[in-house]
Amino acid sequence: MDADQPKFDHLYVEDDAKVEGLGNEKALEILIEDVEALAQEYKLRKKAWSHLQDILNPFNPQSIVNVTSLVLLLVSALILVASSLSVWLWLLLVCCGTGSVMINVWDNYCRHYEIYYRIRYVLSKLRECIHYEWNETSYPHLYMPFSPCINLQWAYRAGHVVNVPWSLLVRGDFILLRPGQPAPAYCTRYQPKDGCVNELKFGDVYNPTRSFNPRVTRPTARTPVLNTVFVLQNTPYVRNLEGTLLQCFTKPVDYYTSSLYTLNVKCVQFILYPALFVIVILVNLLRLNYYVESDWLPSESWIDLFLIQPITVTLPLLPLVLPVAWFGLDNYGNAVLQSSYQQEFSAGKSGLDLKKRLHQRHILSLGSWSALKSNLISCMRGDGRFVTRTANLLHVLGSVS
Repeated sequence: MDADQPKFDHLYVEDDAKVEGLGNEKALEILIEDVEALAQEYKLRKKAWSHLQDILNPFNPQSIVNVTSLVLLLVSALILVASSLSVWLWLLLVCCGTGSVMINVWDNYCRHYEIYYRIRYVLSKLRECIHYEWNETSYPHLYMPFSPCINLQWAYRAGHVVNVPWSLLVRGDFILLRPGQPAPAYCTRYQPKDGCVNELKFGDVYNPTRSFNPRVTRPTARTPVLNTVFVLQNTPYVRNLEGTLLQCFTKPVDYYTSSLYTLNVKCVQFILYPALFVIVILVNLLRLNYYVESDWLPSESWIDLFLIQPITVTLPLLPLVLPVAWFGLDNYGNAVLQSSYQQEFSAGKSGLDLKKRLHQRHILSLGSWSALKSNLISCMRGDGRFVTRTANLLHVLGSVS
């Protein structure tokens, strides 16, 4: 054997084959190509105005302003034009209503396309990684213990066997499957053999066929089962990403959003608003009847009694400021969490001892207002690096705690 030929005797490889594997740059190029193809397919399949359908749906718990709110706001604004309301107050009312609608439209747009823009961000980072100097030390240790948090897989990269995370495996990778190890994606045996497992689907546990002597009743030295070279036919990360894109809108609504929908839409807009509107009209009917019986001329006109006054009374129940306040507070909370996480990560990376970190835990220090401002703006724009709008924040916080 040549001196330059890598030796893998300690890995107990079953197939005596000289496997070079993909280069690190080539593997990243394949990963970028597959992820970008999936992102383009998602964008083409996504309807251009799909986020507006969620807004117009009156039974969508994700939308604070629905078609019912839009109609009531429009009718109220048109009727108040004929009233004695000053122009400045009317413009203020129109601006508040328009701002709430636009904020709700933007929030739904970010919820539909936020993951897509994060994919573009990940692709930009992967393109930067191509120019790095990749070697064996760039990967986790080959004999790192198994962890339920990070899935690692032995693979051939540039003539070396390295421990590659599943998210960096690509189609065409030569992987070493150990007995009892699940397959990261659909893969086929590098050198097919009759009577052996020649292909595995995602999640299939590799179980090589072996003949055992059932009469063995005492400890016996046996030859260890060897590892086998398989070739990946799919990119594992693409499968996970595709599942995320398909199921991001099927998640249950979180508790706070559900409570907001119940109070603001079901209770206020569907029950309290029409009830109060009818009550005001009935009261004005009694007033009109009293005027008629007393032979008094009503000081108010019919428009004032049955249109302007009911709308004036019920106008505070419409979502004029609530969408803006909810949008701002929600993004501010995410920005605070992101800033505190960044500060905690920086503190742990800087080598502060645990005692000092626990002593400062009761005070939420955000490092600097510039960092908080930057995180807040990025969350409002929809390109933040924290949890997405389709994720359940309570579940995320519960899983990390």
